[in-house]
Parts: sequence; C-alpha cells; structure tokens
Amino acid sequence: MPLSREEQRVLDSIEDGLRVDDPVFAAKLTCTATRRHHRRQTVLAHGCLWVGMFMTLTGFGLVHDVHGAGVLLILYGFGLLVMATVAVVRLRSPVGWSPGRR
Repeated sequence: MPLSREEQRVLDSIEDGLRVDDPVFAAKLTCTATRRHHRRQTVLAHGCLWVGMFMTLTGFGLVHDVHGAGVLLILYGFGLLVMATVAVVRLRSPVGWSPGRR
C-alpha cells in the first residue's frame, strides 16, 4: 500500500535526521546494503538448519552405542532446528522483524 504524502514527508524527515546524526547508520539505509544483510542472514539461517539436521541424525545413529552423547546431539540438533526455522520464518515475513519489537 503506498504511503500518503504526509506519511512520506514524515518518513523523509526522519531519514534526513538519521543521516545527519549518524552517517555510519545512514550508509546502512541503502537498498544494496539491506539486500546484502538479508542475504547473509538467510545463508546463516539455512546453514543452521543443515547443521541441526546433521546433529540430530548423528545423534540418532549414536544413541544405541553412546547413549548420553546421542541424546545430547538429538536435543541440541532439534533445538538448533527450531531456532533456525523461526529465523527463516522471520526473514520471509513481509513485515520484517526487529529485536526491540514484540
């Protein structure tokens, strides 16, 4: 949904204020930097999915021989899978996510 003129004016004034106050942060407002950051976060989340799957499957293989290590690998792998899945869902959200917003 496009912004109204008033909303766009307010957004532009906020952006101009940020550019004046913090030039380092202003450099991060470009589309290229945002895309690069989003791509990096996506690669990291999908890498964690693969590591979590590998840990879980290795744990299932070890659980009969080394019971404690197998159970720990299963638990840690499953926890990593859940956290990585949440990260992927947040990255694909059209609204986005910021750490301060609940």
